[in-house]
Amino acid sequence: MNHDRRIVITGMGTLCSLGTDKNAVWQNLLSGKTNLQMHTQSIGNEEWGSYPVHKVSGFHPQKMNLPSTVWDVLRSKRDGMENTDLLYFLSVVHLALGDSGLSYDHKDNRIGLVITHENPGVDKLLTQLLEFAVDSIKDTPLPLRKMSKPQIADHVIRRFGQNVYEMQTFVYLFLIAKAFGLHGYSLFINNACASGLFALEAAAQRIRAGDSPAVVVAAGDNPLFVTKYLWFKRMGLYANDGLMKPFAKNRNGIVLGDGAAAVVMEERNHAIERGARVYAKYLGGGFSLEGGHIVKPNQRSRHYHRALTDALRNAGITPEEIDLLCPHGVATKPGDLYEARVITDIFGLCPKRPLITAFKPYVGHNLGGCALMETILLLLSLCHNTVPPTLNCDEPDPKLKIELVRELTRTEIRTAVKMSNGFAGYNGVAVFRKDAN
Repeated sequence: MNHDRRIVITGMGTLCSLGTDKNAVWQNLLSGKTNLQMHTQSIGNEEWGSYPVHKVSGFHPQKMNLPSTVWDVLRSKRDGMENTDLLYFLSVVHLALGDSGLSYDHKDNRIGLVITHENPGVDKLLTQLLEFAVDSIKDTPLPLRKMSKPQIADHVIRRFGQNVYEMQTFVYLFLIAKAFGLHGYSLFINNACASGLFALEAAAQRIRAGDSPAVVVAAGDNPLFVTKYLWFKRMGLYANDGLMKPFAKNRNGIVLGDGAAAVVMEERNHAIERGARVYAKYLGGGFSLEGGHIVKPNQRSRHYHRALTDALRNAGITPEEIDLLCPHGVATKPGDLYEARVITDIFGLCPKRPLITAFKPYVGHNLGGCALMETILLLLSLCHNTVPPTLNCDEPDPKLKIELVRELTRTEIRTAVKMSNGFAGYNGVAVFRKDAN
């Protein structure tokens, strides 16, 4: 692997509660706007639950100038126009490729594709299964009662078997690659909340190895179905007031948000030769897996600490060179405590530098897509030399001993770091720098 090959980001696309293109997202981020709203989940015509979420609004794929190949793919999948996960993926990849200006032979190329999601299609299928089960039990009990258990199972499979097959992760890779004519290295990643950072590193490795001149990385999640809310709520991890408060004394959990994000990563010389705009260089990352509790991090563990130190070493920089840090900022008691200890171990107690800000209060927790979505917000901050404040942190927790940006701050930013600490202990850290030479 040739580590002399430098990796740059030349295209970005995002859909989130702040907007449906990066310019709108940035302007709403600067104004401190959120699109927090109550989401109501029904089964049939009966309400099941209502809870706050950060929800994408104003998304109309018909208005996005999607190429004909995308529409062909959507028509080929019987739930194409109703499959939000697929629509989000196709839309953000389209936005990122258009933003990058990358031109290639759609029938013969080595452009790679790496995507992440925690469970594409599962929420939609679960909704259908639950509605089918409820209707069958409530409205038509006799036919099912007369069937044997294998007959009932066969009846369900006949109804939903194709849906189950089409939600397999390789199908999403296939459909996205087909829509955009991508024929290089491909990979699906599900490393929980840190997936996006693992995806960036996987893409960078293929570029450094000379396998691909460019790789599209896309991440997303549509986690608004009531079962996810109930799961977090029953563990005491959902902020029912709708306010994520990272590192605040009164932090009380997450708020879900849907959306997706994509970037184009490219070998620097390839990008410069074609006259591409460069948002930033990807200097490297650090990664670890704690393998402890599925939800609660081990406060004595050093694995997240190691991911951060490895990222700095692989990037060839020191802690003093970092201007801006975006933590995971999950706004739970144990999660923020764990992350704050890692930060203060490296940068000292109540560090003045790097500046620290968290983005989940703006867009919610996008689960498998959050790391890449927040990376785009971080890169926009880097490009504009502007740090949006952490919302909802009126009273920082003094026990955590970190200082957050709490007012819009304009300052020179050269090097920025994104951290992510996912469920089950998937830890990722990525380092970015302005491309000065």
